[in-house]
Amino acid sequence: MSSVSTIPLVSPRSGTPGRELAAVLRHVLNKAMNVPMPDSSPVTDYVLWGTDAVTALNPWLSSEDVDGRIRTPTY
Repeated sequence: MSSVSTIPLVSPRSGTPGRELAAVLRHVLNKAMNVPMPDSSPVTDYVLWGTDAVTALNPWLSSEDVDGRIRTPTY
């Protein structure tokens, strides 16, 4: 097993409490893992998740981190 992590690193904004950031990241991850399929539109669900994730993460992370992890070219 490689010792190199595949988990993307992020740079929190100055003064961001670690526990609060961890809770927000957990929320975004849980929403991504629980997108309802296949009864709904995957594209609509993805865009809704992305919008929610950007809104949740913007206060805590730099714009570059949000853009690189959520607002990707696919989004």
